[in-house]
Amino acid sequence: MNFFKILFQSSKKAIPLHKQVSLDNALVGENGYSYGIQYSPEIYNTWLMDEKIFEIFVQSSVKQLIMTNHKFLYLIKIQDTFNLNIVDCKLENIDIDDLLQGEEIDSEILNDIIEDSELEIKQVYFRSKDKHMVTLKSNGVLGIDSGLSAGEVNDIKKLIDFLGFGPVMLV
Repeated sequence: MNFFKILFQSSKKAIPLHKQVSLDNALVGENGYSYGIQYSPEIYNTWLMDEKIFEIFVQSSVKQLIMTNHKFLYLIKIQDTFNLNIVDCKLENIDIDDLLQGEEIDSEILNDIIEDSELEIKQVYFRSKDKHMVTLKSNGVLGIDSGLSAGEVNDIKKLIDFLGFGPVMLV
């Protein structure tokens, strides 16, 4: 599985980050201002410590994705848009199976569970249309299986745009 930290630029007046910095193996969203950059915690932290990189982040208004329950639940609700199907969910301090009582995960059931218990979603697991695993963590890290088809890569790019800019990117 390959992991990507989702970043986006809220100001489209600046040059896109991927054009300012050499990003090997980055997934650039369709709008050009949202990205998934190859991620490992140690390398990413070292990269951000670089003065030039940090300056570009500040000057270009680069933001790091942080997922909230609301964002997760909305994504699950519109998962078909990205040809994804939820298969599992990790919650803080409790196993989702203990709450589902044998039911399948869907957006309405998960929404009810989250509202009733005020639990925090930590990670969501999806399967793509070709059964590849796609995961999304609350810290904005997207994990995807290797070997995605061209169509699945396009779906992931749309997902990256959505994660950075919300439903306005779906219009």
